[in-house]
Amino acid sequence: MGIKERQERDREAVRQAILDAARDLFVGHGFEQVSIRKIAERVEYSPAAIYGYFPSKDDIFFALAEDGFRLMTGDPAALESLAALPPLERVRELF
Repeated sequence: MGIKERQERDREAVRQAILDAARDLFVGHGFEQVSIRKIAERVEYSPAAIYGYFPSKDDIFFALAEDGFRLMTGDPAALESLAALPPLERVRELF
């Protein structure tokens, strides 16, 4: 694996960490109560670094929604793992 591939993998891992932190915060505190600064604190990055991945909090939300819709319409195995959850939990996991 070359340097470029490793950098891309690392960048994707940070992006996913941002999305995971944002999802947890949005579910726990509500979209309006969460700031880029709170997301940055959760992933231990600066707010400026978060803006390097997502231009705004709305863009983070839309990325989460897109991932959820992709999960709902895509991988059947992923959908099966959600089928055992109660409906509200299933929606929370999707978003």
